[in-house]
Amino acid sequence: KIDPHLNAQNLVKICTEALSEEVNVERAYILTGGCLNRVIGIDLKNNVPSVVLKVSPEKGDPGLRHEYAVLDFFKKNTADLK
Repeated sequence: KIDPHLNAQNLVKICTEALSEEVNVERAYILTGGCLNRVIGIDLKNNVPSVVLKVSPEKGDPGLRHEYAVLDFFKKNTADLK
């Protein structure tokens, strides 16, 4: 069990908002190996690429905000390998 608040209905809402398109969740599962917060992998239906959610039970979590800033820095300052 992932989290009582992260049920299928809420995961659909979160993914739909994040991707700006309506999606359907096929399955959700906990990913391990992270240092902060809960990391959830979500497989979506209809050939939509899978997503990874990083969630915190604490609203405005400073650790999660810091991690976002670090990942954003890497995105902007590393080579695109496409």
